[in-house]
Amino acid sequence: MLGAIIGDIVGSPYEFANTSNPRFPLFSEHSTFTDDTICTIAVADAIVCGTSFKDTLQEWCRRYPNPKGAYGGSFNAWLHSDNPQPYNSFGNGSAMRVSPCGWAAQSEAEAMRLGMASAQPTHNHVEGLIGAATVARAIYLLRTLNHHPSACEKALATLVVSSYGDEWADNLPSHGAFNETCQGCVPLAFHILAQSSDFEDAIRRAVTWGGDSDTLAAIVGSLAEARWGIPAEIREKALSYLPAEMLHVISEFNNRYSKKPNLRNELLAHCRYYKGEEERPFLQGIPGYLVHREYDWVKRELEDAEAGSPSEYSSFILSDYTSAGLLDFEKSDGVPISLKAVLYGLLQHWNEGMASKEEWVEFYHKWRSAQY
Repeated sequence: MLGAIIGDIVGSPYEFANTSNPRFPLFSEHSTFTDDTICTIAVADAIVCGTSFKDTLQEWCRRYPNPKGAYGGSFNAWLHSDNPQPYNSFGNGSAMRVSPCGWAAQSEAEAMRLGMASAQPTHNHVEGLIGAATVARAIYLLRTLNHHPSACEKALATLVVSSYGDEWADNLPSHGAFNETCQGCVPLAFHILAQSSDFEDAIRRAVTWGGDSDTLAAIVGSLAEARWGIPAEIREKALSYLPAEMLHVISEFNNRYSKKPNLRNELLAHCRYYKGEEERPFLQGIPGYLVHREYDWVKRELEDAEAGSPSEYSSFILSDYTSAGLLDFEKSDGVPISLKAVLYGLLQHWNEGMASKEEWVEFYHKWRSAQY
């Protein structure tokens, strides 16, 4: 979630004084955290402590009642209400604060639900909910697929189309336009990420796009962190702008959610038949074949992660799967895309005589649903 905070701090001097100079200083005496950081910390704290998003947002924002740039009028009224109710907002605030949900989630479906829950206290308009859920899902996909760059690109392309339609790229806000909506900022954040080469480049592109620069950079930064990670010097400089109580929440959150898990155990948790034997088990029948495939999948995923990129074989089976039109992240069932591709390849080998592509895809879905 630190990527969102960095985007906020870096963009803070330029929210009302946009710059088009890509060499602007990342940090200066005018840099500070704004409401974007405060709300992101609140969402993280609610997840760590198991408290309600509504109560924790009110608690943190009341501690910091006058951030740079101020709170929006409707949010400020909600913040000081004795009986706060959602006010049907579709502003970009739900997307800028959601990043902890994408890191805490253990599946794409959980990321979507956590994201919507974090938006609900204020941004209960359908576009506010979609904006939060889309960013949370994207962060989950990016952090779990980041050693498969081509899969990352396809996953995000599928996700943004499912959320904003086939013509999403034709409706982006123009440079300098002050668009504070989810439907304006979220697709734009995906566009900027796709144009970028690393974390710093993504932040600079977001800020120089103009408009609501700190919030746009916060959304882009949250995605860029999951895609590339954060350079150590940028991380340390940004942390120096935060008070101790915020640093404590970040530390607690990272201790619980952001440390790299034992990848082998994470992979085994997705295996239904292979139980983790060191040697490749040899069994007969369909379950036996699936044991073999799951064993090979775990071994290859570990090798790819160690190498930092997919092998030629991994790339081939993933390409074969996606070219069949099966890259569907709207139906999240918790099965990793790379394992789905392996299962597709196995079944395709068994059923080469299937009459048509449509018949074959339908058969594949039914078979995989029965097995997983």
